[in-house]
Amino acid sequence: MHEEDQESVSDERELKSRKEHANAFTECSQCRQPGSEALVMEGAEVVKLGAPVIGSLALQMGLSFTIFLAAREKGPAALAGLGLGSMYVNVTGTSLLMGLSSALETLAAHFHGAQQPRQVSLALQRAMLVLAAASIPIAFLWWSAPDILQLLGVEWEVARLAGRFCRFMLIGLPSMGVLEALRKYLQAQGIMKPFVYASLAANVVHLVGCWLLVTKDVLGLGVASAALSLSLAYYVSLLIVLAACKVHGLHKPTWHGWDRECLLHLDEFLKLALSGVGMICLEWWCFEIVTLGAAQLGTTVIAAQTIMFNTTELSFMVSLGLSAAVSARVGNALVSSLVTVAICCLISGLLSVVLFVFREQWAKSFSCDEEVWQLIASVIPIQASFLILDSLCGVLGGILRGCGKQHIGFLFNILSYYVIALPAGILLTFKEGLGLHGMWIGLAFGSATQVLGVGFVLLRKDWNATARAAQDRIARHSISEEDCAKGLQGSSDRLDLLANMQEQV
Repeated sequence: MHEEDQESVSDERELKSRKEHANAFTECSQCRQPGSEALVMEGAEVVKLGAPVIGSLALQMGLSFTIFLAAREKGPAALAGLGLGSMYVNVTGTSLLMGLSSALETLAAHFHGAQQPRQVSLALQRAMLVLAAASIPIAFLWWSAPDILQLLGVEWEVARLAGRFCRFMLIGLPSMGVLEALRKYLQAQGIMKPFVYASLAANVVHLVGCWLLVTKDVLGLGVASAALSLSLAYYVSLLIVLAACKVHGLHKPTWHGWDRECLLHLDEFLKLALSGVGMICLEWWCFEIVTLGAAQLGTTVIAAQTIMFNTTELSFMVSLGLSAAVSARVGNALVSSLVTVAICCLISGLLSVVLFVFREQWAKSFSCDEEVWQLIASVIPIQASFLILDSLCGVLGGILRGCGKQHIGFLFNILSYYVIALPAGILLTFKEGLGLHGMWIGLAFGSATQVLGVGFVLLRKDWNATARAAQDRIARHSISEEDCAKGLQGSSDRLDLLANMQEQV
């Protein structure tokens, strides 16, 4: 009898603890309208979180630049093959892994904000399983790249070189999935710095690797061996992140070891993950379609478009860093974080003004061909406007991911890019004869549509209802498989757990 009383007291304590943890969102919901001091603190926190992410992403982008710098003297066919191979890897692999891992970005942030460290661990394990499963079809697509590219009308020599690049990248595929999962896992807890050091080390390794394998061709594999160097760089980055976790104990507060409970709630994870794929991939693929469209306008246009696309990517690193930070903040506390939108407007506006003022100098730094740099300089005013809108899209997307509303971003991506941007760009480019200018006007129209649409949705959003939905999710996950095995759900307390948690809001 005494043992039964002790077990009952233990169960009551456990139930009370779970309710208190889930109430973290309720406490946040009481502070939806902070004062000016709170806004300044929130802005400082976002910048603090975002700066390391911006640094690591910029360094990661340097990996791609290194490949092209190493192969710049290998001829146009080599550059075309590496460029196409890199694009194919991004479209069929990198974008999919990023989209699928966005579910972890949402769930880990929610559980961390509600002080549920074990559930953060389980969310990471689910992400690992999903990304591992997704790697199987990705590997098939990469191995089949030469044949697929040739079916798409790519010249055989270019398709063969791009295909070899993709096949060599299969070596690095496992590390890419694990790295992306760890990035979202640590990011949700506000831990960003390890990836800066990891990306810096990866760049050094990749620079040496490209010099040996591409420039000197010590293995005799040609320029496609750049993928071997890139794969090695990914593994170096992964090892450094894991070492940082081990040495500094970054994983200890949340990692509880592998548990079969990670197989539960996979349907909810996949729902968020697939919406995230649509949200991220649709925008990414749109830019690749625009690049392919530019190829129909001649060598000068495709050269100019390549440079402008890289400029956009470089600028977007700021937005992506802030997006990651605001996603973590919104996921932890479920606040709208409009201050981040203001910061993004300020930074992207300054970058756009600088780009506009120094447009000729910027264009000349990439090309000595007068026709190419003049075309770039003439399109930059349109691009500068687009960069502001695109940066806002990135931050608004981070807010959507933070509150688990990836499907809204998915729907607006279809509307903005495939109903408005691409049709408008094609019409202005080919029918109206505006060339590259028409493509970028179409992209600007699409981004403006997305900013207005998503912004309107977020302004009208009921954050208390979002907090209740998050509490529902936390409560569902709190009733573990172990609880079911013990029969705890059979008690009246367990049966009323969800209802009691909802009443706390």
